[in-house]
Amino acid sequence: MTKTIFTEANRLIVGRLREERERSGLHQEDLAHLVKRHQSWVSRLENLQYRLDLVEFCQICRALKIDPVDLFSDLVKILPEE
Repeated sequence: MTKTIFTEANRLIVGRLREERERSGLHQEDLAHLVKRHQSWVSRLENLQYRLDLVEFCQICRALKIDPVDLFSDLVKILPEE
């Protein structure tokens, strides 16, 4: 079984969070400050070098003023069944 960090599903989830960050006009450093992390953590996440967990997903969504349930619901519809 492939590690989830290397899956298309992970790429889609992280890609959508990056799109939302950019749409919000935030830089990686801005988001990092909002979630109390270093900018390098956001960079590693967006470059698929770090696997996001559910708690972090919710923290990022809230920092971006997005309902995590709504975003997750949207993502589930497009995720491949790996």
